[in-house]
Amino acid sequence: MKKLRINIKWLRSTGLLTYKLLKRYSYRGYADPSVPIDKLSRFAGQELFSAFLSLAQSELMQGNSSACKQIKLELVKRLPPERIHPSEELLKWYDNLCDSSQVRLKK
Repeated sequence: MKKLRINIKWLRSTGLLTYKLLKRYSYRGYADPSVPIDKLSRFAGQELFSAFLSLAQSELMQGNSSACKQIKLELVKRLPPERIHPSEELLKWYDNLCDSSQVRLKK
């Protein structure tokens, strides 16, 4: 049985998720209104939408509001909410994202 090696640094930071969401993954078609989005692709987009929200929230909780705002901008460019139809809960989270009064920041 092969042992799984995990770099603890990645678990403690947002580096790996940032890399994957902003550099590695491709979002072809989501932002293009001429491309139809099927049910499965819409669901995948909603899951990615949630991952972007988690990443932005994590940055904000670390006191990095500028990174939170940048991630929020990238989110709407790559996964426009009107194209993937996220849940009301995700939309509410998105609307309040990067509002430092909503979280207790690290000092």
